[in-house]
Amino acid sequence: MLDMLQKIVSVLMSLLMTFLGSSGIVKKQYDTYANIAYGTSEQQMMDIYVPANAQLQTANAAVIYLHGGFFKDGSKADLVNSCETIANKGYIAVAMDYTLLNDKIKSYSVFTMLEDLNSAILRLQEFSRENGLNIKKIALAGDSAGGYLAMMYAYGMGYRTAIDLAFIAVRVAPSDFSYDQWKSIQSDADYVAMINQFSGLGSLTQSDLTSNPTKVQEAANLISPVHYITKNTALPTLFAYAQKDNVVPYSNRTSMKDALDAAGAKYNYVDYSNAGHDLTSNWMTGLLQTADFSSLLSNYCSTYFSFS
Repeated sequence: MLDMLQKIVSVLMSLLMTFLGSSGIVKKQYDTYANIAYGTSEQQMMDIYVPANAQLQTANAAVIYLHGGFFKDGSKADLVNSCETIANKGYIAVAMDYTLLNDKIKSYSVFTMLEDLNSAILRLQEFSRENGLNIKKIALAGDSAGGYLAMMYAYGMGYRTAIDLAFIAVRVAPSDFSYDQWKSIQSDADYVAMINQFSGLGSLTQSDLTSNPTKVQEAANLISPVHYITKNTALPTLFAYAQKDNVVPYSNRTSMKDALDAAGAKYNYVDYSNAGHDLTSNWMTGLLQTADFSSLLSNYCSTYFSFS
């Protein structure tokens, strides 16, 4: 009980410090570099929060946050509080926008966004050199679509990263797009449209669900993070799901656990009981679960961002 109260106090103090800093009541402990371009489009921008003493450190670590919005909405403006909290703990924080799905541009898919993330990491490496930050490690974090991109990149494209990946921290993120996982919360037509758009394949039809389930599963595997988790790709993972989520199947938690266990990966899981996709339930339960996730995230930073 005492441990949980300490976690709650820690969350409340973080919120208080964020409010005091944003209101100008206390001096911010970080500098913000806004709208750093990592590409040529308006969506290829990131904000970088640099702790005041970062240049004095022999090495630094950064958490890259990706926003949610089911790949069609959201922006880095949604991530201010998360980035300020990390920066106040002495780590560099990055909030990035990425290319969103567009019904008029059929070539966009989740792989477009993953290429954006790879480019953003390369630009962060350049920014590190330009500003004497010596960023040696990064973590990827996000909720929903942002968490999905963190997982897909870490497990499926991590070998391409310009800066070493230390861990990922995600909540209510799609991990398994298998039809059996989604049929209870989406119509068949919506499911097929989702797989076609996210994958960029565009070749599935509704009749394939019964006449060619192997084709459907292959398309689902292509965009499912759990399909990429192996002993060679797995890395420390902090993740959470919500029991009453009607956007991402709660059963995705089992797929994640099974894949991580099979790979022998280190992980921690937080269950948001009585919460929906927005992670809200009654205020006390929600605060306790958020406190637990925040405490674990702090532990991950101190453990996996160590340079000793």
